[in-house]
Amino acid sequence: MFLRRIYNVLRISTGLDDFGSMQWQLLVPLILSWIIIFLCIIKGVKSVGKVVYLTATAPYIIITILLVRAATLPGAIDGVKFYIIPDFSKLANPQMWAQALMQMFYSTGMGWGGFITMASYNKFDNNIMRDTIIFCIVGEGTSFYAGFVVFSVLGFMSHQTGLEVAEIIRTGPGLAFIAYPEALGQLPIPQLWAVLFFLMLVFAALDSMFVNVEVCITTISDLIPKKTPKIRLLVTAVTCFLMFLVTLIYTTQAGIYIYQLVDWYLTAVTVFLVTFLEAIIIGWIYGADRYFDDMEMMLGKRPLFLFKILWKFVNPVILSAILVFTLIKYRPPTYGDYVYPPFASAIGWIIALISAVPIPIWMIREFITRKGPMLQRIKSSFQPNEKWGPAKDYKLAIQSDCRELQSMKS
Repeated sequence: MFLRRIYNVLRISTGLDDFGSMQWQLLVPLILSWIIIFLCIIKGVKSVGKVVYLTATAPYIIITILLVRAATLPGAIDGVKFYIIPDFSKLANPQMWAQALMQMFYSTGMGWGGFITMASYNKFDNNIMRDTIIFCIVGEGTSFYAGFVVFSVLGFMSHQTGLEVAEIIRTGPGLAFIAYPEALGQLPIPQLWAVLFFLMLVFAALDSMFVNVEVCITTISDLIPKKTPKIRLLVTAVTCFLMFLVTLIYTTQAGIYIYQLVDWYLTAVTVFLVTFLEAIIIGWIYGADRYFDDMEMMLGKRPLFLFKILWKFVNPVILSAILVFTLIKYRPPTYGDYVYPPFASAIGWIIALISAVPIPIWMIREFITRKGPMLQRIKSSFQPNEKWGPAKDYKLAIQSDCRELQSMKS
């Protein structure tokens, strides 16, 4: 029954090469979504900071309500047991560890630029070590907490259908839009639980979109020499409108096939490649010791020596291992019984690599624009320029403190 409703809403076409027509029931929510995103980020982090009080806290309230209800369902305990009791035989499988690392990687949102963008609005002496630890605990703790809701409902589905929990589990959009709503439809007052569940998804999606769109807007705004609030507003409006135009393709009858293709490839290679390069740059090119000096200037004390080991060795090894594992385990995308045509893989790899193309282009540009012999150009390209460092006023204050300290010692 629920699958018929899904197909009625999406009106899925025969395949990727059959776009069909746009569906008004998808187009209208898409327009509303982009209007909401535009209004929420219209003043940058100032407006986002106020909106997230709702969008970040509401999902916790809804998750708790759903958990209380799910815990009372017959078979819920079986789903929870499946969730929390480990299968130690699978711990010897390297693929399980790789999948776990990839999930943590995605849930923390590394490599997308969100951390760098939002952190750029912090005060220079903000305690980033404290914030990082809190974020990791809260972020992964939220995933763990939400898992109880999901597996309680899956346990209920197992009780209703007679199937094992492992047979019911779906990944990707199948869990959020098929398996879970199907289970909610079997509860008393299904409309209430369905509304709460999809409100939670909407709030979580908005939170993600705020940050992702803000990354693009901040990047563009920073390239404008003399930006004003009006220019910032114009950049925000144009960016949201262009992104809206791009996402129109998802409202077609082939939208679900395109979504699955993009979702399959977008994070397949580039995000791991970028973060691996970042780890190499911090640990070896810029240098962990120099990075320690920067953090000491910000925090007033040096981080633990353990972080040097992590930055130089552990992070690059883990990231390169995930990248290699992803490439080795690559398989063409699927959606149910639909088999993607061969050209879909070519499009997918273009999607996967397009965001990595600027890296070699920018490296070549940097090399060409520098002067001197080849070796000197290469060496200077790997050194921070004179603009690198804290703001001018803060730098002067640091130098003044250092001079006072030296005079007191003498």
